[in-house]
Amino acid sequence: MRKLLLSFTLLLMTCAHADGQTEGSAPPSPFGEAEAGRLLRSQVNRERAWGAYLAGAYGAKEHAPLLVGLLEAPGLAAGGWEETAVLQAALDALIRLDAEVPAEVLRTLPQHFSNEVLILLTRSPEKNQDALLETFAWLDESANPGARWLAAGNLLAALKARGFAARLLGGLKVEAGVTVLDGDISHGSGLGSGGGGGCGCGGDFYPRTDFPPVGYYVLTGAAQPGAVVVVAGQRPVFYLRTPYPGGGGCYFLSPPADAVRVEYLAALLDTTEEALGFDARPSFTLVCKDTKQCRRELAAVRGRVEQSYAAVVGRLVEKGLLDGTADAPASPPMTFTLFDERRRKTFPLPETLKGVTILVEGRGTDEGAGAESP
Repeated sequence: MRKLLLSFTLLLMTCAHADGQTEGSAPPSPFGEAEAGRLLRSQVNRERAWGAYLAGAYGAKEHAPLLVGLLEAPGLAAGGWEETAVLQAALDALIRLDAEVPAEVLRTLPQHFSNEVLILLTRSPEKNQDALLETFAWLDESANPGARWLAAGNLLAALKARGFAARLLGGLKVEAGVTVLDGDISHGSGLGSGGGGGCGCGGDFYPRTDFPPVGYYVLTGAAQPGAVVVVAGQRPVFYLRTPYPGGGGCYFLSPPADAVRVEYLAALLDTTEEALGFDARPSFTLVCKDTKQCRRELAAVRGRVEQSYAAVVGRLVEKGLLDGTADAPASPPMTFTLFDERRRKTFPLPETLKGVTILVEGRGTDEGAGAESP
């Protein structure tokens, strides 16, 4: 009992010393490192959590194998609050130690550790290409292009990972804005893109005082005080270490996913987006005299999109980033939003076009022309 009380006295002193620290480690202490190793070998959840905390606080890299062992310990991944706390402490320590963890170990962890898992996968992206592609694909299919999606995508693009180009093309959609006029082309309409964000804080969280104050991780695309770059790139991704789940600080709204896909395709081909010659969110201006002529103009726009897409696919095949054109859809799904800015709406705009979804904005009756809107 005396030995246990002594151990926890040491732990409490360490906690007091490390209070307020985020990325720094406590000063070296052979006693603290030895105590971390002893506690990590315990079968008591509270002691294992404190052992992980001490290993991270003291920078005890030699205990990384024991921490990885905790991630694989039977029963922890499917356990309750205490077991989750042990895993969080182990992941926090591994991140603070800048340790490498095998992808097959990280794959077995529950989804609520996804930020920590992604951070650890980035430590050895070459070895973890398959796991990163799986992460990107899962987020892609879930229509969740947030910071994790960007982080995985940035790494896959930089590595020119096999299968990444096919994944990008498989999820690509073209959303074109088409301004329709009935006279001189003097104005137009386009589609903007970009991100946004804001700052917030986490909800109430009351940790048990007999467990260590471990860190929780939030991924964001917003640079802010205390943020650490986890993945560089055209759109860098940062992480924040916070004392409670859900994080705090600033978050961001990611840019349109298809615009980012084009950026990645350009990176795979070692070129710029402008030189790539393909835009997932293009804008066009057409002058239409009647419905039939307007349909022909829209078909020509569709043809331009298909031609530029086929050119990109060809370049990817030529560079060995696709096994062949069968790896990519023959044509991306297309949506044309027609902005009806005609002064005199004397005829209806086309509402259908093969291979294209058409949406019409600015419907209405032109009283001067006496025409009825379709």
